[in-house]
This record gives sequence, structure tokens and C-alpha cells, in this order.
Amino acid sequence: MNIQRINIEKKIYKCDIIISQTGIPCLWEQEWEFANGGSAFLITDSEGNKKESLYKYEKMIGFQALIPISIGDLIIKIEKNNFLFSSIEKNNKYIIIVYKILEIKKYALIQEIYKYEVEENSNISTTLFQPYLVEPIKIGIEKIKNHCHKAMYVL
Repeated sequence: MNIQRINIEKKIYKCDIIISQTGIPCLWEQEWEFANGGSAFLITDSEGNKKESLYKYEKMIGFQALIPISIGDLIIKIEKNNFLFSSIEKNNKYIIIVYKILEIKKYALIQEIYKYEVEENSNISTTLFQPYLVEPIKIGIEKIKNHCHKAMYVL
């Protein structure tokens, strides 16, 4: 099988957030490019649905949409590194980590709830992924593959 769920320890992390001018806690939808790959961060509600953004940058690498967050929302982080460390061996895998927002103060407490290793040309389906994660994961991978410089998973 070309998709593997990785056992996780349910670690809890402290995540920096942005407070909007009107006092709303937010995170950025992001896409970053690297010579050997890239990364994407998508924010969804607790059921994997798109959220409305407060602000969008068009054609921007990095921060692309400022999204208000709530307890229970999900952060989907997707990373691709084409080479393992300094090896010449091609990796062609994505690491997908899904976090759940547990608490919001001047920061967010987030818990890792899923972690996957996915080969580049895998069929992203409900076979292994929770149904509500399929669409945002596909879009996150597309952001990295196509170096999309705009917000893609927002209303």
C-alpha cells in the first residue's frame, strides 16, 4: 500500500496565533516552496469544511489567507521533501499531520490527531483517510505540487 498511517503519541503543542485588529484569533493558510519540496498549512472547521477568511493575498508565496479559528478546528500540515537529508535518493513522499485546536488564549494549544506518510502518486480516498479529510488533503498536496500562490481552501 502506498499510504501509511503513522502511530502518534497524541502530543500537545503550543501554536502562535495572529489576533486580528478586531480581536479575533486567526491562523494563516500557507504555502512555502523549497528547492527540494514545499509545505502547506490549511485550516478547516471540525468537520473538514472550508472557513471564511478575513483577508486574502493573491499570488503570494507564504501567508495567503487569514482565517479565524475556533476550538475544535483542524490544522492540516502537509510537507514534501524530494530528497532524504543530503542523499541523492528520491523520496517523493508527503508527510501529512492533522492537529485539532483544543484551547485558544494568546496562543492555541493543538493536539496531533493523525499522521500519514503518502507516496506522491497515491490515490487520496476514504480507504485510509477520514472522509472529511480527503478534500483538504488533496488540495494541500495540489498547492505543493503546483506551487499555488493563492489561498485555495477558503470560502
